[in-house]
Amino acid sequence: MRLIARTAGLKFSPLIVLMLAVGLALGSVIGERAIRRGLHRAAGAGATLTDAVRLRVEPAIFAGGLVVSRSRHIIAGSAMGCAAGAAVGVGTAAVAGIVTGGLGWATLPSAAAIGCVIGAAGGFAIAYPLDSWALTLE
Repeated sequence: MRLIARTAGLKFSPLIVLMLAVGLALGSVIGERAIRRGLHRAAGAGATLTDAVRLRVEPAIFAGGLVVSRSRHIIAGSAMGCAAGAAVGVGTAAVAGIVTGGLGWATLPSAAAIGCVIGAAGGFAIAYPLDSWALTLE
């Protein structure tokens, strides 16, 4: 009911009102040409900053892509092993819960975690020889 009783009115943040007032005041004092020059310089600084960030971030992304590309079998094997191990662990805990009348259901999270770790380790062990860098190290 309180929402219905509110009056519809525009509310502005004091910061926005202050910025608009300063902008209007400076527009009449400084002039349109100076404001356009300032905006152009600010846009140029933004482009320069964007290029600087790109130049620093791009090598890290490239190196990360190399690591993922060279370890794709290990990553996929570990992920699939984790999912399969967690499913087996949860299934086992669920069956134990049914057999024990619900007492075994408390072990669902830990069974999933233990199954995930064991499955990921198995997936890692199987997928390790498939990656090209692993073969060059031996």
